[in-house]
Amino acid sequence: TSKGDWRSGRVKLEGKLGGTEVTAARFAVEGPLRMTDDGSGLHIPDEGPLSGAVDWAGDISTLLLFIPLPQHELSGQAAIALTVGGTAAVPVLDGNVSLEDGRYENLETGTVLRDLALKAEVTKDRVDLVSLTASDGAGGGISGEGRLALDAAKQFPFDVSIAFDKFHALRRDDVTAVTGGTIQANGSLTAPRIVGRLTTETVEVSLSGALPPDVVSLDVVEIKDGVVQEQPQQLEKGPTVDAMLDIVVEMPGRVFVRGRGLDSEWGGRISVQGTSAEPAVSGEVKVVRGQLSVVGKPFKLKEGKVTLPKAAGSEPQLDVTAVNE
Repeated sequence: TSKGDWRSGRVKLEGKLGGTEVTAARFAVEGPLRMTDDGSGLHIPDEGPLSGAVDWAGDISTLLLFIPLPQHELSGQAAIALTVGGTAAVPVLDGNVSLEDGRYENLETGTVLRDLALKAEVTKDRVDLVSLTASDGAGGGISGEGRLALDAAKQFPFDVSIAFDKFHALRRDDVTAVTGGTIQANGSLTAPRIVGRLTTETVEVSLSGALPPDVVSLDVVEIKDGVVQEQPQQLEKGPTVDAMLDIVVEMPGRVFVRGRGLDSEWGGRISVQGTSAEPAVSGEVKVVRGQLSVVGKPFKLKEGKVTLPKAAGSEPQLDVTAVNE
């Protein structure tokens, strides 16, 4: 529900926006609105003073009804309190955004964030991420801070840093990983750069599960009343943001690979460079110790190395020497 008033070149609107599944947001806005000189339309004078406010509080999961993210789940009590001032040509924002008692889960990687809390402050020319904290429910957690400039001419420059402490980054049936380090994202919204320096504490890879089946692609032909229907044209995807990558993962041992007769520990270093559209993954992982059982006979791994070449399109190289003693 809302109501408005327009007189003497000023328009005022106030009311609530929401629905049965979304908590209503209260809003109020007042600004200049005039008829054009020829009376054929409306225009907003640049110099006219502007004022307004938006207040909303509720479970953030309801907002995801408008943003479909099938592999992600997010809940928690969010609050938004923003005011706008200045002029129509140069609006000035002020206020804050917060999230408490939040929980996030990535259904594909198994990553879980509990006790998720976020606080951001909005001023006339920037947004400051004052604090970001969360635990993984197993003794690890993350913390972060950052800022974003409200400068459209410079494509909204930003700088965000997130620190990981004994964080369970992966929780899948076939692989788990605990890591520490930092990831920093900066640049602009159209040209971001991601720099990561991570060190794993423990990685567990299980080979016991069934291997994934090959995916078969089928051509679908739709027939209606004996007539082959034309397939709808695929919409062209819009341009995506291509981030520059500089990520290094150090694995000083304690990378355990077990299952199918193999019991081994590995260590090494992996680098991800290039862009998010065309990442270049390189590095080397060497065996620390291990043994392999083949038809009931034990073989000791004397040497072992997996190499990821820097050249694009190159296949990983595996070199393993096992001896039956």
